[in-house]
Amino acid sequence: MISSATIPPALAEGFFNAYQAGWTLHSHFKEAHAQVACAWVDEFGTEVQFLDKGDSISRCQTYQGLHQKFITKRVGNLQKQPVKRKATIVRCDDLLAAKNDPESLQQQYFAKIKQAAIDLHQQHHTVDEKTGKQVSFGVVRMANIPPCIELTQFLLQADWDETFAPKIMAYHSRQVLLLRHEQEQHLDAVLKRKEKSGAMPQAFDNPIIRAHLNSTTAQHVLFILVATPVEEVGRDHDFDWAVIEPSSYRSIIQLAGRVRRHRQTGVEQPNIAIMQYNLKALRQDGKPAYYRPGYEVNSLKLVTHDLSQLVDEAAINAAINAIPRIHQPETLRPKQQLADLEHQAMNNSLTRYQTKGPQGLQAWLTESWWLTAVPQQLNRFRESSPDITLYLVWRNGEAALCEKTERGEFIPFGEKQNIKNAPTLTDAVKSRLWLERDYSAALRRLLDSDSEESQEEQAMNKQSKRYGELTFPENKDQGFYYSDQFGLFNRAT
Repeated sequence: MISSATIPPALAEGFFNAYQAGWTLHSHFKEAHAQVACAWVDEFGTEVQFLDKGDSISRCQTYQGLHQKFITKRVGNLQKQPVKRKATIVRCDDLLAAKNDPESLQQQYFAKIKQAAIDLHQQHHTVDEKTGKQVSFGVVRMANIPPCIELTQFLLQADWDETFAPKIMAYHSRQVLLLRHEQEQHLDAVLKRKEKSGAMPQAFDNPIIRAHLNSTTAQHVLFILVATPVEEVGRDHDFDWAVIEPSSYRSIIQLAGRVRRHRQTGVEQPNIAIMQYNLKALRQDGKPAYYRPGYEVNSLKLVTHDLSQLVDEAAINAAINAIPRIHQPETLRPKQQLADLEHQAMNNSLTRYQTKGPQGLQAWLTESWWLTAVPQQLNRFRESSPDITLYLVWRNGEAALCEKTERGEFIPFGEKQNIKNAPTLTDAVKSRLWLERDYSAALRRLLDSDSEESQEEQAMNKQSKRYGELTFPENKDQGFYYSDQFGLFNRAT
């Protein structure tokens, strides 16, 4: 059973082949039947088939036919559903002239994201019955942590019309475990939109949200989550709108799934804005740009990085859904179409039957490379430098970044690796924070209410060693800042 609404055919086939190979060995050892049970389940129904005839190749061909039948039926059902998501492309052609000035280019790019957020808010907001203010919850998806932090700071410090009150929050993986937990608890509570049609969102009763609405004089209140791909998977959030810096078609579909996720009614106006280029494409002419995350490599390079040429713009204007990802065309154009690039990359890795040697999955299944470590060396699970686990330990009335030795001792780390506390935020910037986080206050909330003051410091120290974990990128030469609001981020940000 493969659990996802956006599985491409090659990925499903690769999983089937791997399972079939393993089950064949199991059935020989246990003298069990060799048949494989396959179930296709979606919101429209369930189908189960048993594959027990023929060799592995013929069973795979049978599986392909059954999977395609399921996808064809699913596509038909999806096309009958109310259109909950429509997308438009934000033009960035005018920024290409500024590629020799990276700082100016980034500021102009962020300004376009800000304007896209304003435009989407004006089309997709809810009027608060108590204050009459127009309120929306939106997400901006950035490809990596540095631009996520940089955009957050830009939006916090930017000039906004006096009728707009932005409330901004950064969301990424390089945050202290305890603070990220509190952040996710808040988002999970606020971004439930399972109320009846026409009813006020339950978020308006949340004390933090209500305090923001009551304290501002601005007519428009935008709650903006600036997130990395951590928002794409496993988060049951429902936003009114989204702005996407693209990395892959998968990222577009996954993030789109967080827009109107709990609501069943359709929309007339686009509620998703996708940037015409990502920052990599604007900065590095001719080199792969849709990678880390993404599928583009030198051996499978797109002819253009202009998203308006890589996707069917008319189609996403009408409706954005998973069809281009779950349905593979008979003829792929991997250098001209973003979705086809991903299908081709999946096929190359998972379904090339003629591949010999340890570099391909099929060869790993049909030859004896599984007896060695060579396939893992040639196919890295994640091509990135490893992270070091740090702990924000509470000692003597303050928090300090420490590393844990093999003997379980916590020793100072920050100064050695040039990590410093981020500059203090001004009151004006603080007023624009969606959720102001405080590590010491979060630690105190973990303590027993009857704890004696003399024991408080000791208890906070103990809890910080358990819940103060965060990751630091190994072999990084540049300096870093730490902030309760932004987590760990590059000094240049």
